[in-house]
Amino acid sequence: MKKSDFEYNADLFRGEIASADFAAKLAKGKLLDMFRHWRELGSIYLDGAVLTLPDSGESRLDGEVMGKKFSVQCQGDWRTGFGMVEAVVCTKSLVTDEPIEVARFLVSQNGAILSPTGEQLVTQDHPQVSYLTFVSIIRRVLNASS
Repeated sequence: MKKSDFEYNADLFRGEIASADFAAKLAKGKLLDMFRHWRELGSIYLDGAVLTLPDSGESRLDGEVMGKKFSVQCQGDWRTGFGMVEAVVCTKSLVTDEPIEVARFLVSQNGAILSPTGEQLVTQDHPQVSYLTFVSIIRRVLNASS
């Protein structure tokens, strides 16, 4: 810890954390909606080329593409000063079976996709935000060295 950690006006914390928690819950809902959409995309639109497990857990999506397993996991994030969800995409090492991170992104409360530094990658108003995110993830998984 640093001295600056203790120079924060702690009286503001209650309101800030409540607001961030609410926003993170909205963002998580947006990502979980995308998870449901991605299951449909993989099995129906892509004719089963991308398989996703139906019950990966509340904050996780597990799948497989061309024999390569991957997962998308998420948790709340406050780095930008707003409540968001950070998602991490991993595949597994062929040798050690250890996870290998291949992508990381943020989801805002309105469904926009941002880089880990907060740069907007896809707006929430884009008609194919879910599909573009899905394709980007699958391409990252396929191009990752195992």
